[in-house]
Amino acid sequence: MANSSAKTNSTHRTTVIVPCAGYGTRVGSPPAKELLINPNTQAPLIDHCLQVADQHQWNKVLITRSEKKNLMDYVTKWETESPLKSQWVLVPKTTEWPESILKSADFWSEKNILILPDTTWTPVGIEKKVVQLLDHCDIAYGVFETLHKKTWGTVALSENSLKLCEKPENVSTDFQAWGLIAFKKNIGKILFETLLESTMDHQVKTLQIRAQKISMDSFVDLTRV
Repeated sequence: MANSSAKTNSTHRTTVIVPCAGYGTRVGSPPAKELLINPNTQAPLIDHCLQVADQHQWNKVLITRSEKKNLMDYVTKWETESPLKSQWVLVPKTTEWPESILKSADFWSEKNILILPDTTWTPVGIEKKVVQLLDHCDIAYGVFETLHKKTWGTVALSENSLKLCEKPENVSTDFQAWGLIAFKKNIGKILFETLLESTMDHQVKTLQIRAQKISMDSFVDLTRV
């Protein structure tokens, strides 16, 4: 269910979508993997995306499960001095992560960016450039190179066409891994429905849509290292 009393009402400000409903099985299923400590900063992993949102004065929508009360309590305390408070979307157990993103649709702004809560990237500030690409397209990606594409979501772009595949067994060399996704409100539903299909079968899906990308120097999932 969604916390409908605090729905986003701004059509001008960008909204950060943060999926926090997972079980963290890769790291031993802690109560909230988002509160694991970042070894580089000695702060909880969730701090990074909260800081990014506040820096740009973006709305924050956090998607989680009701039993992750320790996460909600931590964010509420963290935001004591924050100018923008997080809006929460509470969801039941979902099959795959794109399903939880779809449940947050009532909170999307005209421009949105998906930030995974346990990640960091360089260069600093490239997330703003990814959002700015939406002035010229419907979906924008921050992409990076990796030799292990089958453990990431991947995309390949051509004029008015987007190919995507989540954790592919085999894709062509023009596919790159994505770390950030920015999207316009009117395209979010078809994007995440397609991502859900690919997450289930790991097959390439094609959308006839305007998409652009920008290369990142690095992208790190801190629960994989």
